[in-house]
Amino acid sequence: MKDRGLLMTRANRVAIEEGRKGMTRRLAGLDVINAEPNRWRLDSFKDGVARFVDKKDGTVVDIKAPYAVGQRLYLKEALQDYHGRAMYYRHNYSDHTIVTPRLEWKWKRNTLNARFMPKVAARTWLMVTEAKAPERGKDISEADAIAEGICETGKEIKIQGKLRMEYPSFGYAVTCLSAVASFGILLESIYGEGAMEKWYWPISFDKIEKE
Repeated sequence: MKDRGLLMTRANRVAIEEGRKGMTRRLAGLDVINAEPNRWRLDSFKDGVARFVDKKDGTVVDIKAPYAVGQRLYLKEALQDYHGRAMYYRHNYSDHTIVTPRLEWKWKRNTLNARFMPKVAARTWLMVTEAKAPERGKDISEADAIAEGICETGKEIKIQGKLRMEYPSFGYAVTCLSAVASFGILLESIYGEGAMEKWYWPISFDKIEKE
């Protein structure tokens, strides 16, 4: 089974390292469906193949899941060259976290976009433990939103005389009273307006050691 690289925000990588995140949602291969997400319904998901049916004309589209249980994933990160003497992960540049094993810097610029990071430089490895049928962002459960890394802020606010725990709003001037609401803001900050309407592959994973 082929290893697959994933792009994630710095906050998500930290959440994985801290054990707060064990789930992610991915758009890979769902472009046709997400061009008009309201137009499609999921008919079945069997042997790793999702069957969608067009609610208007009955057209059937089969899409093979890009992830499977037991598959290894690795996080792709931006890299920084230091005068040809060392290579650092850009997120930890100030901490001087060196990429090992040492690699020859083959690129013209002294920084490398995460998209082009070679697999050998990966430091965070994951193993897929569950690959579920595609679902829309807005259908995420509270439990799954928490598994995505959403956690309480520790601040309580009073709503209609009752104390409620607040969840992160990621800089937006709103109050989030559930992990789902907080996740919706996070998802739209990554994929843009309407992100909760789109279809995603939900995958769960465990962090594993680099071989």
